[in-house]
Amino acid sequence: MKIYAATQKGVQKAQNEDRVVLNQNILSVGIHECECTEGFVAVADGVGGNNAGAVASQFVAEELGKCDHTIENLTEINRKLIERSRTDEALAGMATTLALMDFTVDSEKITYVGNTRVYAVVNGKYLKQLTRDDTTLEYLLATGQLDASTAEYFNRKNEITACFGADSPALLKLKQIDASGQDTLIVISDGIHDHVSIDEMEDIYCAADDKVEFCKKLIDQAVENGSVDDASVMVLNK
Repeated sequence: MKIYAATQKGVQKAQNEDRVVLNQNILSVGIHECECTEGFVAVADGVGGNNAGAVASQFVAEELGKCDHTIENLTEINRKLIERSRTDEALAGMATTLALMDFTVDSEKITYVGNTRVYAVVNGKYLKQLTRDDTTLEYLLATGQLDASTAEYFNRKNEITACFGADSPALLKLKQIDASGQDTLIVISDGIHDHVSIDEMEDIYCAADDKVEFCKKLIDQAVENGSVDDASVMVLNK
């Protein structure tokens, strides 16, 4: 498995609250490449005022390296995160999304919560979203309270409804997907997918000379389209 990743802080932000995890390596800036046959990778997008989001995503990223990623162990990480948030008023309510991929030579399992998305590349050029956003927007669409034409103007697109932390164990609604058989997976934080359409993503993917260029150009396009949020992208390629 070849892995390519890029992450950067949002425009005028003091620090990046996203964390990209490549096994034991936790990254918050720059472009990275590695190759491995088994292990795990993840993207965590922290939520919270001041530095709380960065603390939340860093905490979860560090804890991922200490255990197997069973639902029970991830639930325990969430318990520890909430406990940590209650020790410091500045960290109250801190939270993070997570898109986690455990992989071996012949299998990939995705565990996720929040709105950091995982896509599969189909026929070498089309993107198919494998995850489903835990957001107010997605809920309103699913329940028929919004339709596609009005969703475009919905002003709370990145309001999440499930996550690690947020001082509520009930918000950890983990979902799992068997992604075995997919040659290429792409993980994208909302600093990108809220501002770059899937058509634009596909065009950038097809035009890029390599996966590193794709990562860079995808972030550049998000900024050009008005994103001021932290932005992270990861490509897993067999």
